[in-house]
Amino acid sequence: MSIKRDCPQCGRPMLDGAIFCLDCGSRVLADSPRDSGDRVSAGDISAHSSDAELAGLPDGAYLFVIEGLDRGRRYDLDGATALTLGRKESDISLTDPFVSRRHAEIELKEGAYVVIDQNSANCTLVNSRPVGRHTLEDGDLIEVGFSTILFRQK
Repeated sequence: MSIKRDCPQCGRPMLDGAIFCLDCGSRVLADSPRDSGDRVSAGDISAHSSDAELAGLPDGAYLFVIEGLDRGRRYDLDGATALTLGRKESDISLTDPFVSRRHAEIELKEGAYVVIDQNSANCTLVNSRPVGRHTLEDGDLIEVGFSTILFRQK
């Protein structure tokens, strides 16, 4: 990552794509096409992931980390009715230090997957918008800490 802009809160340099200032902790939405709230398709993800990373991803429901320390990891959701997303002892465990221990839950409700923020310190975003609870659709981007996770369901 390279330094691209200054934090609007404290004025310190920020890393390209950062959603939090490492100095003051202020939440700052990244300048990207996602900021418009438009759904991002798998084709749009190529800027974040290589073709090799996306090639051969299976059918079914899964999460695919496209940005962050766990980039390239895939978590299958098929068959699960409730999974915790967080650090360490979670079903979907990320190494991102800005992810809470129990950051969010992914639940299967009436055939649809729902992400539910668990009062995390740094909130959960879907398509760059803060959410408490959100029914996921294919192509949604879940942001937790410095990690961006693509939800796919075929």
